[in-house]
Amino acid sequence: MAILIRDNPNVKAKVLQTQIKNTYGVEPSKRKIYRAKRKELKMLKFGHVDCYGQLRKYGNILLEMNLGSLAVVGIDTLSVTPKFQRFLLSFNAQITGFIRGCRPFIGLDGCHLKGPFGGVLLSVIPLDSYSGIFPIAVCVVENECRDSWSWFLGKLHEGLDVLDRTTTFMSDRQKGVLAAIKQQWPRADNRYCTRHFLANLTKECPRLKAGSYFWKSTYKVNRQDFMEAMRASKK
Repeated sequence: MAILIRDNPNVKAKVLQTQIKNTYGVEPSKRKIYRAKRKELKMLKFGHVDCYGQLRKYGNILLEMNLGSLAVVGIDTLSVTPKFQRFLLSFNAQITGFIRGCRPFIGLDGCHLKGPFGGVLLSVIPLDSYSGIFPIAVCVVENECRDSWSWFLGKLHEGLDVLDRTTTFMSDRQKGVLAAIKQQWPRADNRYCTRHFLANLTKECPRLKAGSYFWKSTYKVNRQDFMEAMRASKK
């Protein structure tokens, strides 16, 4: 039950009741379910409070014990009482692996956090030499916007020894990410996520039936094959 609540704090009491009955053969009342859920949510909140309170200490220990790592805490200094705003984390093995064994092609994305404090988890994920994904950094921020992306990419750029390396970023082009890239990585090239591109295309042109041809063209690795796939899509 505790795992279900942690994974989905909005889970219905009926779902919890059914899960307990199927697992243990007993059927507690909804009143007991609600009481247990409130208790678990309270413990979950205090657990998050304690973890967030230890982030600065954790970062300092990491920098001392795992040389070459990145651990940066961002503080909101504009409020009357300065408070936690962001946290960037990248281990030395991730940084070294990116520099020595990855292509200069980096995907950017973000997902919402479902804990009691919300926020967004931003991620930076390049491709290795075998076209496998190789995460190199994550960052907890207050929301996904130009300022948060700029802070994340700026700190990452400072920590990576790639000043003389042309890098290509792939993103969904939303929420200020392009402006942040231009500000922090001015020499970088931009490419766009084909899934988002196709979604926007079909939204603007609902009668367009080019899905299969579109995906075939995206997998072509030379100009001739690409143009052939594009010509086929026009038939």
